[in-house]
Parts: sequence; C-alpha cells; structure tokens
Amino acid sequence: LSVFTLASQPRLLWWLTLLGFLMGIYAFLSHSMMAIFFMIIAGLGFSVRFVCARHFRSVFFIVMAVSCGALSSYFYISEKALLVQEFSLSGIPMEGDELPVNVSERLEIWSFYAREVFDGYRDLFLGHPSPSGHSIYPSANNYYLDYIFNFGLIGFLPLMALIVYVIFLLMRSWKAVWMKPDLLGLAGIVMFFLIIDNSLKVGLRQPYSGISMFFLLGVLLAQIRMLQVTARWASGSRHVV
Repeated sequence: LSVFTLASQPRLLWWLTLLGFLMGIYAFLSHSMMAIFFMIIAGLGFSVRFVCARHFRSVFFIVMAVSCGALSSYFYISEKALLVQEFSLSGIPMEGDELPVNVSERLEIWSFYAREVFDGYRDLFLGHPSPSGHSIYPSANNYYLDYIFNFGLIGFLPLMALIVYVIFLLMRSWKAVWMKPDLLGLAGIVMFFLIIDNSLKVGLRQPYSGISMFFLLGVLLAQIRMLQVTARWASGSRHVV
C-alpha cells in the first residue's frame, strides 16, 4: 500500500526501494506460499500501473529491490527449506500420486465441511448448534465455508451482499480507481484478501488480520463513496456552467 501510494514521488524512491527489498525478504522467509503469491501479483499490478503512467524509474528500482530481497532469502535458506516444507517429497506427485499432500489435505477438509453443511436444511440455513466438526478439523481452510458451517446460510447473506456490493462499486468506478494508485493498491489488497486468501484460509476469523481487513474494507468503501460524491459535484458544476 505504501509503495502504490508513494512511488510517484521521486524524493521517496530510495526509501521505497529499501522497503521493497525488505518486503522481498519478509515474504520469502515467512514460509507462506500465499504471501509470495500475493507479492508476485502486487508486483505485476504495480508494474503495469506505473509503466502506463511512465514512471519507469520507480518500476525498475522497486521491482529489482523486491526480486533481490526474495532471491537473497531463497539462497539463505539451506536446501530449499521452503519448498521442502510446502511441497515435501512425500507430497510431490510421484509414483502415481496425483496431488501434493497440502492440496489433498485441503480438499479432504473442504469435503468434510461441505458434507456437514448440507447434512440438513436446518444446518444449511441456521448453522450447526455445536462446533463438533472442529474437534476433527479445527478449521475449514475456507473462511466462507467455515462461516456457513457455524452460522448458516442466512447469517452469511449479509457478508456475501457486502462483498458483492464492493465488487460492484469497484467495477462501476474502475476508471477512477485506476487513476488513483493509492486507491488501486488498497482495492487490490482488499480484493485479494476477500476472494483469494479467505478462500484458502480463515484470515477474517483471526483477531488481528480480521480486524485489519474489515477496517481496510471500510476505508475502501469510504474512498469510493468520496469518488462518487466528487464526480456528482463536478457533473453538477458543469451542468450549471
């Protein structure tokens, strides 16, 4: 978010380059494939946005800094420990295996929670009266599936409506969002977390990440609202003139 917001300011380029280097190190040493994937997606989005704005210098220095940080962390980890942890030799498709262990385990957990959710109409619409499934699998590895399991489809509808509403607002105001790098970065963070991260984890259920992301979601809605008000005011002023 800082890089998207401040990359167009030449005076801060060296500080942002240092920040990019530290981000590359942190993402790789976190041993989180999701963090690394998000860093790659954010880097591609940043590059496209600022190349279109002809900020070639910012793109070059920051992307190189992030890449150097990630590569230095990769070579620091002996014997590719990250790959061994996430895709262990027993999890790599070998000798007839179809999927890595972490993928097959996640599919098994999803299947279990899906069966529990559709076990009956009451459980589907109102949720389970007791979290018995958590004694077998503490988490559904999918926030929305976990939410429906606990609170039912009726309890999930307001949250689903909010997410759909945010996506609708972003699509409706896409050109204005694209022109504001800070808002574009914020939208990218929120959408990645809501659509991708929470489809594979339960970040919104956690205290710190959940509070932070709901706060950023509120900031995003407020900023889009300000864009709409400004556009209406400008349109009314032109009409009066």
